Amino acid sequence: MSLSPMDSLGEIRHRHPLRNSHEEVRKRLGCGDRFALYISNKVGTTVFGMILCISITSWIVGHLSGFLKLDPPVYFFAWLSLTLNVIQILLLPLLLAGQNAQERQAKARGEYDLDIDKKTEEETDVVVQQLERQNKMLVALLEKHGIAPQEV
Repeated sequence: MSLSPMDSLGEIRHRHPLRNSHEEVRKRLGCGDRFALYISNKVGTTVFGMILCISITSWIVGHLSGFLKLDPPVYFFAWLSLTLNVIQILLLPLLLAGQNAQERQAKARGEYDLDIDKKTEEETDVVVQQLERQNKMLVALLEKHGIAPQEV
């Protein structure tokens, strides 16, 4: 991209304003997407995994030790399997929807990063042009005073 000497850093910053891409995407999310994102963020934590492991382990140990007698021993593993399958069936669509929302946020962040990169490149071009112009002026001043630029 060719920049004219009249382009200033302010004009470039005006063409590429700073914005919060994360909040922009978050505002466009529907109620269901926000709920799915919330569940994805909570289920994807170590704390949730620990709570799930502790509760399942305590249920198994409680039934095998005879401490809990909520259901007959014959149905214990069938009931455990059914409970875990229900948890999976309920969480799977929410996790997928949450991941889709996170993907949209990541995509928006990537596009914004590209905008920032373009802005930085334009600003760098302006600075380089100004430095080249100053260098030419210094060389002209040195030559005007009879000093060879190679001597400096």
